[in-house]
Amino acid sequence: MLRLLRQRIGGEEGFALASVIAVFSIVAIVSVTVAAMAVHATGFSTNTRAAVQSRAAADAGINVVFTRLQNDALPLYSRFPCAVSHTYDPTNPSDTPVTYAATVAYYDASGTALSCGTGGTYGFGAGQPAKAVITSKGSAQAQGVAGMSSEDQRTVVAIASITISQTIDNSADLDKAVFTDGSLTVTNASDITDASGLGKANIYSNGDLTCTTSSNNPIQGSVYAQGNVIAYNPCVVNGDIWAGGTYTAPGGNVGIGGNLLIRGGSSAPYQSSSLDTTWVQGSVVSNGGITTSTTGNQQYCSLIGKQARVCGSVVSLTSTVSVGGAAIVGGDVQAYGNVTLAANNGTVVYGNVRSQTGSVSVSGNGSKTSIGGYAAVAGALGVPLKNVGNVPSTCAGSGAAVPKCNPANPPLSLASLPAELNYPTNSLVVAPPRESLPRIGTSASDLSLWTSKGWVVDAVSGCAAATSAMTQSWTGKRLIVVAGCTTRLTLPSLTLPGDLAILAPSGFYDNNGNNAITSSVPGATRTFMAIVPSDALTATGGNLVTWTNPIPSDPNYLSPTCDPTAQAANYGNIALGNNLTMSGDIHTFLYTPCLFTAGNSVGTITGMVYSGTAGTGNGESVAFLSLDVPGALNGSADAGTPVITAVATETARFDARGAS
Repeated sequence: MLRLLRQRIGGEEGFALASVIAVFSIVAIVSVTVAAMAVHATGFSTNTRAAVQSRAAADAGINVVFTRLQNDALPLYSRFPCAVSHTYDPTNPSDTPVTYAATVAYYDASGTALSCGTGGTYGFGAGQPAKAVITSKGSAQAQGVAGMSSEDQRTVVAIASITISQTIDNSADLDKAVFTDGSLTVTNASDITDASGLGKANIYSNGDLTCTTSSNNPIQGSVYAQGNVIAYNPCVVNGDIWAGGTYTAPGGNVGIGGNLLIRGGSSAPYQSSSLDTTWVQGSVVSNGGITTSTTGNQQYCSLIGKQARVCGSVVSLTSTVSVGGAAIVGGDVQAYGNVTLAANNGTVVYGNVRSQTGSVSVSGNGSKTSIGGYAAVAGALGVPLKNVGNVPSTCAGSGAAVPKCNPANPPLSLASLPAELNYPTNSLVVAPPRESLPRIGTSASDLSLWTSKGWVVDAVSGCAAATSAMTQSWTGKRLIVVAGCTTRLTLPSLTLPGDLAILAPSGFYDNNGNNAITSSVPGATRTFMAIVPSDALTATGGNLVTWTNPIPSDPNYLSPTCDPTAQAANYGNIALGNNLTMSGDIHTFLYTPCLFTAGNSVGTITGMVYSGTAGTGNGESVAFLSLDVPGALNGSADAGTPVITAVATETARFDARGAS
């Protein structure tokens, strides 16, 4: 029996092995299937992720193009890119993790393709774009695996319509603390500052300008005059002085923190200028001769580490330069003609000396007179070579044993010339750019400029109604347009609950009443504007102002002349009497095409003063602050500045499947 049992068991061993193998096979098949499914799932997942990333990258390229197309701050020729791209740099922690490459095709209104990047107004030669087709190819940062790479890159196409239009910008550029179409005197108690602290409290005059400010109250900006500039002790200007006529400093110390630019008259021979009492931190450039013969009024110059009369350069474009009286120049001396240096025991000019047609000589016993740089002289060099700092670069027509200059007439060094002269396009010092007094009218189109900026127009008739309107309560921005007031409108003390602008043809007067203009909420800024309109009528119905062009050579310049009968009655003028005060939170704009005057002890005007003619008392103070005056238009005969605008509107965006 036992033998039979053993035989049976032994006969089943082969069957058990086969069963085990079968089981293992099934497990293996299942495992492979599961693994394959896992790999497929991973590939599908990464491919899906890649699709999202590549699409986002392609969209990013299109969005970058649209940002350029819609950027009004860019010039037109830079707003229409031919292509944009970005490749992610993983080594740069601040880089954006996106990679794309986009190209842009442009078409004109007829559908003709334009050649991109060929110059012209828009970058297409003479073409004007009307349509853009943007093709952007984006790449995924985390690409698909397991053979799933179909979404690693994605191409997206966007179509945009482009609308181009042109308008005329005739708005005035109000950027002066004080502007007058006539002559102006800034007295020794006037205080012209910059409320923003940027040093831009500029003064402009279409006539002559006389300055008698002091070092305690310097003009914190530049002075521009079409006529002559007369600077009396102790005139101090932190910026430039640019004289369209002559420059004189009859006595005392004058300080200029910028450049001194002098036309010296309207034609040759140009008048010479003396720097005997003038110290200049920048450079001095004049068409006429420049002289200094005294030792006074020299100030410290960081450029050379010592005191000097002129810290920059001294340049005469048509005449001579004479540096005398132990005066020192920190920069170059350049002259069309001769250069004369005073006898000195040291360096007179710390820069270079150049003469286009003349010689360089030393007055008196100048054996120790020195030049810090080189000399380039058409004629004779009268300074010993041992006293020249840069001998290898020195040349002259005769005199010292140096090479002849090549060319024989050494040209001016542009490094010595301030950029605003625009040399050599302008071969001479010209007058500063001429500006016309802006116009502020009362026509329906003029008033619409105010209402478009949120001002509410309140038309009143008569002086009493105007005074009542000023003292009423309101919120926001109020524009009072006055008619029927035949005498100057008296300004009472005002507490402003909002912004206030008054257009009154008859002018304004504060009646010497110790009046004050303040904000209803101390510290809350209010705007106050007192304006005599440029189209004002007289009390009898005639035109108060006549605008004419007195300078045929400058046809765009227009100058106001106020009716003499009206002026005799002070009609159309603004007169600030004694002790008028305006708190610092009142931002003020005063405008009249006629006469503006300020009496003694007028408080600081934080804003701007624009007038046809002006006189000042002993205490006019202006803290320059640029204000938005909606109705202020360019006062010249020029039609205005063309403004071209381009608007891009996306009309379609879609995937370009199969695009390479």
